[in-house]
Amino acid sequence: MTDLSSLLERVRGASGPSLVLDGEIWCAVNGYEFVQWDGAGCVYRDPNAPSWKPGITHASASVIRPYSASIDAAVALVERVLPSLDGQRRVRAERLIEQTMRNAGRDLAAGDQDIGGKAARGLCLAILTALADPADDAALLSALDTGSGR
Repeated sequence: MTDLSSLLERVRGASGPSLVLDGEIWCAVNGYEFVQWDGAGCVYRDPNAPSWKPGITHASASVIRPYSASIDAAVALVERVLPSLDGQRRVRAERLIEQTMRNAGRDLAAGDQDIGGKAARGLCLAILTALADPADDAALLSALDTGSGR
């Protein structure tokens, strides 16, 4: 797994949906290196590609789910990734998911208009934090402090 710290910062700092962020999240959870969003989809490098296959590949926009905007897409991501996490990483993800949902409930009660987007980004943050270095307690604490990806 590549270093996720810069992606974690971008998800944490996102104030709204982003196709680029969606592409970066898709690459991170699939083990790819994000190259760019070209308007039609995600250009990425597969570090495990065989030597006979070009290292740069393209995934069309229709393949990339709107993780940073859609609670449905973020929940599908959690459902796909969470079962594959080992003990410590799974516990980290579950703690962050619980915190995200508490924050979402608080935001809903306050009349927040972007509750779905914030919860979606919070769920993505939970999964990415769990995939990050499990010894990095600072990432966990920071993610818990920011709650739902604000």
